[in-house]
Amino acid sequence: MIIEESQPANSDEKKVLVTFLSQSNYTISFKIYSDTLLHRVGRSFAKYADLSPGGMRLMYDGQRFEPNATPKSLGLADNEVIEVYQEQLSG
Repeated sequence: MIIEESQPANSDEKKVLVTFLSQSNYTISFKIYSDTLLHRVGRSFAKYADLSPGGMRLMYDGQRFEPNATPKSLGLADNEVIEVYQEQLSG
């Protein structure tokens, strides 16, 4: 499944295709602007994948990234993969 972000009237930003991959191998690709906040896209992924957005860790290239990260700030090119992990609760 590919979901494409609509273009704001004043945006000249380039779009990139970013795939979110869960631990259960559920994938969704998003065509988003390079200045889009990745945590916002992660919340959309959580909705489609039936995951709790508060219990997710988003990682790129083996590293967790800040909530305000964008494809541009991480240097993402087309067809990059964001890994989605569920937080483990200890008890």
